Amino acid sequence: MLRLHPSASVIEMRHAYRELSKRFHLDTTDLPTAIATAKFQQHLVFPVNA
Repeated sequence: MLRLHPSASVIEMRHAYRELSKRFHLDTTDLPTAIATAKFQQHLVFPVNA
């Protein structure tokens, strides 16, 4: 998902996550609301297993 090397540092992971979130967040994307919401949830919201 973030396309990082397995030995990536915490800083590299944080940067990749932030860039991906900017791409799909409703406040920072040009995508239609429905598509942006679906993409954001698909890529950045992780389901919690009960």
